[in-house]
Amino acid sequence: MDNFYRDVYTGFYRRRLESGPDAGWVSKAIDKVDRRLGQGRLRADAKYLLLVTFTEMIVQPIRMRNLDTPWPRAGVDLEAAVSADIELLVMKAALERRSYREVSGHAVIDALSKHWKKLRIAKFDIWE
Repeated sequence: MDNFYRDVYTGFYRRRLESGPDAGWVSKAIDKVDRRLGQGRLRADAKYLLLVTFTEMIVQPIRMRNLDTPWPRAGVDLEAAVSADIELLVMKAALERRSYREVSGHAVIDALSKHWKKLRIAKFDIWE
């Protein structure tokens, strides 16, 4: 990745952490899998993509839907499900791109498409 874009996405990622408590725990899950993969292999664009996707398109809508119903819904711990799904996506992306040194946002999108049915968050029927 070009240094300019790496810096841009790194800045976006850091600023997004100020957007609320969900961004904090989602970023911890991302950073944990980044360390497991090998620091620096998960590119800045992939980290930002995961953070925005999970906070804005998964966690926030689920929380909004469940304001007046008991939590956790369907016996699923949201934080545990999100953490497991982030790890699954990144590791699948890394395996499928093993000839590359880095895991890009593109690789994460490919993994999301191929492994959607394996995700724990799929139980919430957000996009079905």
